[in-house]
Amino acid sequence: MRALRTVAVLLAGLLLTACGSDLRIRLFVSINAPPHLHTDRAFIVLNGVAALPAGSLRDPGGGCRPGVFAIVWVNDANGTRGHAFANWHCPADAIDWRSGEIPLVPGSNAISVTMTDEQGSADTAIVVTRSLR
Repeated sequence: MRALRTVAVLLAGLLLTACGSDLRIRLFVSINAPPHLHTDRAFIVLNGVAALPAGSLRDPGGGCRPGVFAIVWVNDANGTRGHAFANWHCPADAIDWRSGEIPLVPGSNAISVTMTDEQGSADTAIVVTRSLR
């Protein structure tokens, strides 16, 4: 009887998840840098780690398919934006991401990075101060 109850609870959890209940996987995205950087360069490339997106699957044969997601960056100082490149090193429980070159203006550049999947979004930010040579 106890085993039957356990199976029922597991099935109820799977059904609630499949039916779009409020059960959520906690998203995160982080930047591999301190919150404030200084540079004299016109561009910066950022990288970091993010949660596996909802719907990610590990196949029994060892293959992996990430769920649908996007990681984007925005530089508030000049309005530029772009998509980050991401790679899942399966069977890790997170993905690595890398931006392309992010153009910087002289002075303070507040750059936000946002990950979005079918269940929501998470974001983080960094301030990069560019000084002229």
